[in-house]
This record gives sequence, structure tokens and C-alpha cells, in this order.
Amino acid sequence: MQRFLPLQDYPEHLFYADVLARLSDPATAYSRYYEADLRVGPYSAFYWLVLALAKVMSVEAAGKAVMSLYFVGAGLSVAGLDRLMSRRPGRPSPPWASLLVFPLLFNQEWYLGFTNYLLSLPPLLWILAEAGEVARRDRPPAGSPLRQTLAYLLLSLTHPFTLLVAAGAGLILPLRDPNDPRARRDGHRGQECYNGPFTRRGIAA
Repeated sequence: MQRFLPLQDYPEHLFYADVLARLSDPATAYSRYYEADLRVGPYSAFYWLVLALAKVMSVEAAGKAVMSLYFVGAGLSVAGLDRLMSRRPGRPSPPWASLLVFPLLFNQEWYLGFTNYLLSLPPLLWILAEAGEVARRDRPPAGSPLRQTLAYLLLSLTHPFTLLVAAGAGLILPLRDPNDPRARRDGHRGQECYNGPFTRRGIAA
């Protein structure tokens, strides 16, 4: 097993996390050259997660565990999207369809080691799945506002680009699916949909 993940920027991010975790350790010279200035904001999720796990394991193991969250979270989010697509009238997806996404997880950003961007993808996929589920109902499912708000909070700690994508999707996806039989039955009745911090009135086709 490789000691370090073969990703371009990952060793640098891991080094920063090690400095933060061991800044006051007299066995290192970190305090002579560095000052900690980690804040709650974009690009900080990886470091906060590694620091939390480094209390019970080494920084190297914590880094691998955090990067594993990318695959676990993406798998769960894609499974949610797959369930949503399977319930669409006339367009069901086979149960194995979500497995096709797995090879795509090893993308250019993965090999470039863009840690916080990768960690932002599972919350983004989850928001898309939740928004699609909301659009299918007359009212948000139980717990959906809380789940989406937590997903937006996670995005705010990872990468601003995916946060902007989620915000744009929040203004578009709550529109009712024109293929939904309820939309055709209800005519042009508006539908109030919650999507994270955004609320938009969808107009049925």
C-alpha cells in the first residue's frame, strides 16, 4: 500500500494539515516558521476534517480517511439520484445504472489533488437529488429543508464554484416536471418548493 496518495496537490494539503495539527509540538520546528490562521470558510473543510480525525489517528491516516469520504458521499448521493430517476414515469433507470458513475470519480480533479473541490461534489449531488424530489411533491418531504441547508453549509466550507452551481440549480430545479401527471392535471397552478435557502414558485406546464 502506498504511503501517500498519488495526487498532485494532495501532499501539499496534507503538509498544511500536519503543520496545523503539530504546530505546538516541540518535536517539530513548525512554530519557528509558521502561524496558524485557519478560518471557517471556503477551502477549509479538508483541514478541519483532518484536524478532527488527527486526534485519534495519524495525520496521514486522517488524510486518507477524509479523501475516502469523497467516494462514500458521492456514492450515496448518486444512489439518491438513481432512486429519483427510477420513479419518473416512463423513464425508469436500471438499479445498476449508478455503478456507471464510479469510473467518473477518478477524474482530472482527483489526480490533480483538488481536495476541497472533490469534497464539494457529494453535497452538490445531494442537493440535486433533494431538489428533484421536492419538485415531484406538493410539499417538501420531511427533513428535506434541514438536509439541504446542511449540504449548503458544507459547500460553503469546500469550494465556491460548486456553491454557485448549487445556488443556480436551486433557482431552476424546483420547477415542476411537465411529465408529472399532477402537473398536467393541475394546469398552471403554482407550486411552492423549498430548495436550501432558496424558495421559488414553480409553474406547471
